[in-house]
Amino acid sequence: MTGPEEIAEVFGFLHDGCIAGGTKVERTAELVVEIAYLAERIRPGDRKLTIRMDGLTHVRFMPWTDEGHPLIPDVTDFTEITSLGLGVLSAEPDGQMVRIACTQNRPKLGYCGGIIEMAAGGCRVFDESHREWTLEDLMRLSDDYWSEWQAR
Repeated sequence: MTGPEEIAEVFGFLHDGCIAGGTKVERTAELVVEIAYLAERIRPGDRKLTIRMDGLTHVRFMPWTDEGHPLIPDVTDFTEITSLGLGVLSAEPDGQMVRIACTQNRPKLGYCGGIIEMAAGGCRVFDESHREWTLEDLMRLSDDYWSEWQAR
């Protein structure tokens, strides 16, 4: 998947997933997203998908500071961002960037979530068996889940 629109669409499919870790080497980064409700549809027992960002040139987390707390500075260290336990809420393209709205449910940190802003040339999505998933595959997987959920 290339371009901000497709990258944002990938993160949109990961709604309610939690960023559980990641690695970055030069301009290639991997985000591990725990999203059992989709992963277990791929293979029973699976819990995660990995998003490999290629050509990553910018990443920043901008916290939503809780009322009454001092302003919290932006976080630009990739490892630190992936260790915050952020939940994926939604994503949208913004010029050459992707803005991912995130939740954070740990009390007393002074923020309730924020925006991850990133710029990358593209991304690829892998399941736990290292199979690559296309945008169309992810759309079908997500649509099937939500159709079953609505039918309950």
